[in-house]
Amino acid sequence: MLMAASLVALVAACATPPTPEELEAQAWTAAQGSNNPRIYQSFLQTYPEGPYAGDARAEIERLMEQERAAWTEARRLNTEYAYNLYADTFSWGANVSEARSRRDVLAAPRLAAEERAAWDEAAEIDRIEHYEGFLNRWPAGAHAADARERLDYLWTTDEGAWIRTRRLNSPGAYADFIYAYPQSPYATDARGILDEFRRQDEYAWSSARRRHTVRDYERYLRDYPDGLHRRDAERGIYQIRAEDRNAWDRAARRDTIDAYEFYLSAQPDGDYRDDARRRINQLRDAQT
Repeated sequence: MLMAASLVALVAACATPPTPEELEAQAWTAAQGSNNPRIYQSFLQTYPEGPYAGDARAEIERLMEQERAAWTEARRLNTEYAYNLYADTFSWGANVSEARSRRDVLAAPRLAAEERAAWDEAAEIDRIEHYEGFLNRWPAGAHAADARERLDYLWTTDEGAWIRTRRLNSPGAYADFIYAYPQSPYATDARGILDEFRRQDEYAWSSARRRHTVRDYERYLRDYPDGLHRRDAERGIYQIRAEDRNAWDRAARRDTIDAYEFYLSAQPDGDYRDDARRRINQLRDAQT
């Protein structure tokens, strides 16, 4: 009885809503974590006369003084880094738009040089993946149009076909590539990958055929949807299920405990295992 009363009291205590004082304390803690004058101002609008109001006004003044000093220092230094630091630290500041604008102006020569260097590197290597990387980094760069034009051409070559083949990564795709580009330098890689795929495929098929279960044939089909023995696996599944159905029909026609037990021993993974066990139990119950 005492324990039950204690539990009721505990549940009641947990269900008690917070008091206005507790809500104000929670709001004050959240404001302190924001480090943003606007949050403090919102706090003051809700609790203008509360015990934390004075501290909130002091925090607003402190942050505003920090922002003004940081802006003065950023203008004095007049560097990309200084303006970026100001904008990151005082995203709420009155001068954040101007800071970002000045930062972008100062960054322009550096960015132009970096874009030019990236373009020179991509053009020297002259490969699809490098042009794609360049465009991902500089989609609106001065050389973006040149990169796209070169990409359009390279996609029509054996390099483009090879990249599409690698992205498909299927035996059929590699075989098609070898047929279309037998003299390509990528054809050697394609033959090697195709040989390895066939080796793995043969191993997986040998394992599935040795076990000769629906589960293993289905695993082979899942792992090798384009495998050389796909049709064999499908036939194996059909054969096992047909044999299982025939075995079940024979057991059901005899309808004896021995017949169902023989089904279970001959078809340990059969689809009718539960039915066989259920019927065995029914027949045994009928004998008692």
